[in-house]
Amino acid sequence: MIQYKKTALVITTLTVMSAAISAETVDRTIHVTTFADEDGENSNACSLREAIETASKGKAYGGCTVGEVLANRTSIIQLEAGEYQLKRELQPTRNVIIQGKLPFKYDQIDVLKNDYPALTAVQTKIRAVGNHRIMNSATFGQPAVTLNNVELHDGVSDSRGGAILSGGALILSNVSIFNSQAKEGGAIYLDGVNSSFTSNRGRIEGSQAERGSVLAMNCSDNLTTTAREISIDYMSILKNGSVKSQSTIAYCGQVRAQMTANSIGLNQADPSQGSIIQFSSKTPYGNVPLSLGNSSLELLSNTIVQNTAYSTLLYNSVGKKELNFNVLAFNAASGQSCRDADQRENVKVTDIAAKGNGILLKRGNDQCQLISEKPEDIAKENIALDQYTFDQVLSPLSQKQPDAYTAFMPIYFTRLTGNNPLIDSGYVSGCSALDQRGVQRAGALNSVGNADKANTCDVGATEVLRLTANNFSGQNESIITLLNGYQKAIDDSEAALNNPKTDPETLGYYRLQAVKYRDLHRLTKQKQKYRTIFVDPFKSNIPDETVNSDGGREIKHLSSDLYDVKVEALGNGKLDQNHKFSGQFDPNLRCEWDDKSELKQILVYRVDDNLTPDDEDEFCSYTLTMKSDPTKSSSGYIISRFRNIAPIAQDVQYTVSPGDNGWVTLNLLENTNDDGDGDVAQLVTKPHKRSYYADEKGQDLAIRFTQLRDAIQIQSERSGPCPDDVKLTCHGGKISAKLKNTFDPFDYKLKYVVYDADGAASNEALINIKNTGSSTGATSGGGSVGGVSIIALLTLIYLRRRSSRV
Repeated sequence: MIQYKKTALVITTLTVMSAAISAETVDRTIHVTTFADEDGENSNACSLREAIETASKGKAYGGCTVGEVLANRTSIIQLEAGEYQLKRELQPTRNVIIQGKLPFKYDQIDVLKNDYPALTAVQTKIRAVGNHRIMNSATFGQPAVTLNNVELHDGVSDSRGGAILSGGALILSNVSIFNSQAKEGGAIYLDGVNSSFTSNRGRIEGSQAERGSVLAMNCSDNLTTTAREISIDYMSILKNGSVKSQSTIAYCGQVRAQMTANSIGLNQADPSQGSIIQFSSKTPYGNVPLSLGNSSLELLSNTIVQNTAYSTLLYNSVGKKELNFNVLAFNAASGQSCRDADQRENVKVTDIAAKGNGILLKRGNDQCQLISEKPEDIAKENIALDQYTFDQVLSPLSQKQPDAYTAFMPIYFTRLTGNNPLIDSGYVSGCSALDQRGVQRAGALNSVGNADKANTCDVGATEVLRLTANNFSGQNESIITLLNGYQKAIDDSEAALNNPKTDPETLGYYRLQAVKYRDLHRLTKQKQKYRTIFVDPFKSNIPDETVNSDGGREIKHLSSDLYDVKVEALGNGKLDQNHKFSGQFDPNLRCEWDDKSELKQILVYRVDDNLTPDDEDEFCSYTLTMKSDPTKSSSGYIISRFRNIAPIAQDVQYTVSPGDNGWVTLNLLENTNDDGDGDVAQLVTKPHKRSYYADEKGQDLAIRFTQLRDAIQIQSERSGPCPDDVKLTCHGGKISAKLKNTFDPFDYKLKYVVYDADGAASNEALINIKNTGSSTGATSGGGSVGGVSIIALLTLIYLRRRSSRV
């Protein structure tokens, strides 16, 4: 008898795979187990110093187990919550990553991003006890050093680099430095040709130095200017320096520096000669080696205020300068916010660009002096703050800061006043993508409602969050792909819950994720229409925020608890030159807000199966309104395109026996589906639409063989041209296959595709015709013959010849 068996589809998630791999992989992380500053005297505990030594030598030391043994690999050192006190500086000689405890509460929602986990203050501290640095990576080996989620306290040097003297790449992520001192580079000094600096999130406060209270660097090496990259982003640089400091940040050499979305305030330098940011080859203290053609400084979306110095930004004709969307004003009245160090009449500095900055343009104290060949452009493209005071446009650092609403950094907020020129600069793009807190900046035209105001870039390090519904553009995706994605998230979460190596602190998060994606899987499957576009109106939009009585901010996050959602189907058309919908109403287009279940999404679909024409889009509008204050409302378009989702063909297997001269019926349509388009029963016009292609007589003609074997004979009830290419042959009705040689011992593999009712071809799937009489490995594919099969054939030939002689 001919037997039929459907091949099961097995999906293995990446999480299960990675869990299996991690179970077999040796953990190379060096775990520090004591806060004491031990140095080999206690084999029962691993100190930070011993971990550095273990990483540097590639072998166990003190109470630390060996990490990475190869010199070209980076060692990872893991610290716990608490304070590590050092008796002398650390000196890594190989690349190392030092990680503090992750600052998260995994079962709480973050107040800024409205998702799990919630950010907390940094929990790991390293303190220098005595007058010494915290780290020196310049003396031996000049390795790359990365610090994550730590605070550095009280570093001191009588020369360079109070907290860190760096000889290689230095990367700080969510790292704060407090109360460090040195002669040069109060917090950080970069030394050597391999040094560079990247810092993302954190604080530098209370650091002191004669030159570069926060950052200084070696200017030349081997008689040439030193090339290095500097990136300082999303940080608070506050209360550093003194009236005796030459500078707070001192750039030199062949430097390419970028500073983005930082709060830089209350810093001091010599009020008669000093500067907060020195990017000039000429200073009151003498000339500085600064490369003319290869140095650059980009200041983007920073708030640089309340500093005391002769110059807040000191520059001259050397190097490229680009200043965009900064507040560079309200600094000490005795100095200037921007000063040209050349101080010559009729000097035209051509290598400077400035746009969207809040500055004082008039001559005098606190002026931002921007020398240009076209001074009228400077006035036109920037925002004059001459008629405003600090308190009119900015809020001072409140006593409540830092807290969760400031990402645990003290920051300057822009005041929420209707006439604040720092709000909505008119530029839709060009400012930093995120503000200092990590909140997405808005860039939306809000073109649906006539009363809607464009939400554009704010000036400075923080963005005023104003309820903004952005336009959404998208097309329907395969419901199978969507559900599989949710199932993968469920599997990932469950794998983490069942993995004994999962950090117990994260279990609550994974439980919440498992529940979330189970609900999404169940409700998406239940609520699906035909070719549905699912839109979450609370995702990728901007919520509103309010000012508390203490000056802090509270974000009113987008959710159905705080905001109402209203939707309307508009029809087919385009956006006109005013970004308004122009087109015709389509009664078959649907746009529905699902607020009856926990799905809480907008469903866009059609009740017919029409596809979107190439020259049009299909429009719905949606409006978000704050329940507690209906005057706060914003609208956007959902711009959709409906496409046909290709069908799915599955691998199948059939079994035959040697000598069986019957035909194998290939029930291929039973092993295909067009479920990617969704629930066809939801169609009003074609609720019984077939899942496969049929000819003009309504007969199925949906199967095309993409790979056949000469040994296999195919017979079908009907055949004809395929829908996508008339030169190709498709089959329908009863389709059968037969071995031409019934004593053939081989297995054979064929391939096929199926066409849906709209003529789209599926993936290529496999038909495996398995011969029960074949030996292991006796398969036929492309004409090759296995060794065992050759022996069998030779034996058969020998027996036949012998029989004929008898």
